[in-house]
Amino acid sequence: MKTIPLFWAPLALASALILAPATHGAANIVNQTWQLRTGDDAQWASPAYPVNHWRDYNLGISPESHALEGSTFWLRQTFRVPDRWDGKPLRCELRLSADDARLYLNGEQLPLKRDAEQSASFTLPPERLRRGAEENHLALRIRGPHYSGGVGTDFLRIRPENGPAPSVALSLGFPAHDHVFSKRDGIGFSLTAVLAEAESSAGTLRLCVENEFHKQVCVQQREIALSGARAPIEFSLPSLPSGFYRVVASYSAPEIESQEVQWFAVAPTELHCRETAPADLADFWKRAKAELAAVAPEFSVTLDETRSTATHRVYTASMKSVEGVTLRSWYVVPNRPGKFPAVLHVPGYGGTFKPEWFTNDDDIVHLGLEVRGHGRSADVINPGFGTPGYVGYKVLEPEHYIYRGAYLDCLRALDFLCSRQEIDSTRIAVEGGSQGGGLAIATAALADGRLKCCATAVPFLGDFLHHLEIRSVYIPEFEETFKAMGRGTFSDVAVTMSYIDTVNLAPWIRCPVLMGSGLFDDDCPSHINFAVYNRLTVPKEYHVYPDRPHFLGPEWGTDSRAWLRRQFGLPEVK
Repeated sequence: MKTIPLFWAPLALASALILAPATHGAANIVNQTWQLRTGDDAQWASPAYPVNHWRDYNLGISPESHALEGSTFWLRQTFRVPDRWDGKPLRCELRLSADDARLYLNGEQLPLKRDAEQSASFTLPPERLRRGAEENHLALRIRGPHYSGGVGTDFLRIRPENGPAPSVALSLGFPAHDHVFSKRDGIGFSLTAVLAEAESSAGTLRLCVENEFHKQVCVQQREIALSGARAPIEFSLPSLPSGFYRVVASYSAPEIESQEVQWFAVAPTELHCRETAPADLADFWKRAKAELAAVAPEFSVTLDETRSTATHRVYTASMKSVEGVTLRSWYVVPNRPGKFPAVLHVPGYGGTFKPEWFTNDDDIVHLGLEVRGHGRSADVINPGFGTPGYVGYKVLEPEHYIYRGAYLDCLRALDFLCSRQEIDSTRIAVEGGSQGGGLAIATAALADGRLKCCATAVPFLGDFLHHLEIRSVYIPEFEETFKAMGRGTFSDVAVTMSYIDTVNLAPWIRCPVLMGSGLFDDDCPSHINFAVYNRLTVPKEYHVYPDRPHFLGPEWGTDSRAWLRRQFGLPEVK
């Protein structure tokens, strides 16, 4: 899990945290599909070293999707210099977001100085290039690829140093703006290919469709000729099971390599996951809530005069939870009399809050909770967020697992809000994203009907078994946890998670729910979002953002805020 920012944060902040996808349609002669081998051996840079047993790696798809987060690996690729470019200087443009990246051309390492954006642009040494029919060999050594949230931002392009070069821009079009097909059949989309800097081009158009479990389900390939304006090319697919699908469209021709990547969903509200609820689930949480009730809350608020404004009073709210933990939160109240609705904000993995994020409303009270192990509430229990870190803390002990305590922390914060005279206790909401999305679902499930509504974005902590299959980088993380503890298996973890899994808790929710999901998200993928959503039996609504990764961006901030205000019966904010 990675830290995710608060979804109620200012829209400019949320927008800045979105990673733009790598640009496509630029002049280029290097195919995006490379050959991959994990590990580290300098001889892999040699053109003589065979790569026939290496696996495919698409440079335009995030390293997390390839289960390579934090590792060291090598990539190999070949290209030929077109006859028309013979004798011309060639420029290499690349972006490789990683702790370290090294580039080799025909076995020789090239100087590579990336800027703050992890990009570089330089002239290839002409004496090292092979011309004519000879293949040039590229090798990349990448150590510690950076977290992307799901959108592949890396690329490597080679083009002429001077003057224009032909290129093709590919664009996939879907019938619905959110790329969601409500039925399993009748699936189709269009592809537009725009040729630039050339009168014509003949090449191969290839579409590869893969499901969220990394299984190829369909490949279509056709030879096409491009010239001038061209109508979109229509593609239809066979009936597909409910789920989520990545489509990679590529065009290959002499002097041109281009690629476009998109996701679409098929009947997501019909998706179902395996039943894992233990027989004693209700008793487990009955005991947990009784333990919380036995802890005197010791609610207190301390005015922070330096952070308060003319329109809002800012407090630190403190309260006691189970296992000796003191919770500290930002409590922001409009500076005028009256009873107000309230929003309980719960944090993403490792996230904290800033009170100034909550001063845009003069008719809502906000409580930014820092659960155990987060921010100012980390003085008693603080496992950190590495490996095994937070998610692995006492993961083999269901009665003491950290998320059992974190769920109870959220309930204690709800107790606090219900105790305040300035709060209209019939209008309390909970919201969060990523880990916070899972905490929001759990809070709503365990709240005994005290919540007006719940807004959850890309929720974590749901459909654990499928999550392991989809985001396989979690597997070595848990293996490191077992190693550190000297015991444990995935079956043991599954037992603990069955009590925490929000798929099992979702049917207990009694209030309306809004869910946001990004199709490019490979941290908390849409599959686990809808596995939870489909277990809800209350009024519910989802928003799918087809181009968004784990960070949903300003659209979710706008949509969720407007929805919460409608649930509270408040006027729309212009």
